[in-house]
Amino acid sequence: MLHQVFILFFFVAQVHAVSGVPAEPQNYAGRLDMNGLRFSDYQDFEKNWHFVTVRFRKDTAELRMTYANDLAWQALNRDAADFPDGAVLGKIGIVTHDDMAFPSSAVPSGARRYQFMVRDKEKFKETGGWGYALFDANGLTFPEEPVTTAKACAACHGLVPERGFVFSQIMQMAPFVTSRERVDERLKLKFTDAELSSLPTTIRSVLPSGRRDKIRLLEGELRQHLFQGTLDEVRPALAVEAVRSHHPTLLMNPDGSRYALVFEDVGGKCPNEKMVALKGISNIYFKANEKFEVNFCQPR
Repeated sequence: MLHQVFILFFFVAQVHAVSGVPAEPQNYAGRLDMNGLRFSDYQDFEKNWHFVTVRFRKDTAELRMTYANDLAWQALNRDAADFPDGAVLGKIGIVTHDDMAFPSSAVPSGARRYQFMVRDKEKFKETGGWGYALFDANGLTFPEEPVTTAKACAACHGLVPERGFVFSQIMQMAPFVTSRERVDERLKLKFTDAELSSLPTTIRSVLPSGRRDKIRLLEGELRQHLFQGTLDEVRPALAVEAVRSHHPTLLMNPDGSRYALVFEDVGGKCPNEKMVALKGISNIYFKANEKFEVNFCQPR
């Protein structure tokens, strides 16, 4: 009887695979451990470590506060191109909201996520010697597969090898320097031309009719390893290229199953003529038939 059940199960699994119906991805949410790292190992880091810098995520309206343990702090102060084993950087994503008493400002409104980079060249050699872990506000993992997520993080951090693969640098308190004088603030992403006809139907179908035949495609290691955070974080860079080139701009993994797309929204409205109306579209993990869409404006 058991043998017959196994045969039936195997047959059903094979039919499911041949039918082309994609299997539901496994949900990894709610776990305490990501790639051998736990939030509890670094809890209260923001109280005990060195404050490095703050960034503002325009797309999520989050403040990202970065902290470093002693080893990471010493490397940052040396402008090191490498970090020693044991160096750890922790980041808090803090939601902001408008202060009704002072509407021109946005104020912190609680933590949304925690992120860690842990240096261990041997243990994490497949991701450039850094271990990556992401946790929600309760210190639990997010839904996506942890190894894939870590590889996506490593691919993104691979843009700054000269900084030891660390984006954050110690916040400067010197007098303000205009953007023209910031010689290292060049966009490092590389785009190439691609024909719309070469794209999967799922992507061509979301472009408005009358688009040109060409699209700007983001190339490089980022394409090989994507997770939801990549699709969200890359949108501003795609917007810059879409405005510059006047062509739709796309980040897509090799098989076209995951993507982020930005293009000019002809009917969109912006506050003034110095802005361009854009639409961003990406697919959503666990919801293969659903898409995330956002309308926004980008300076010319």
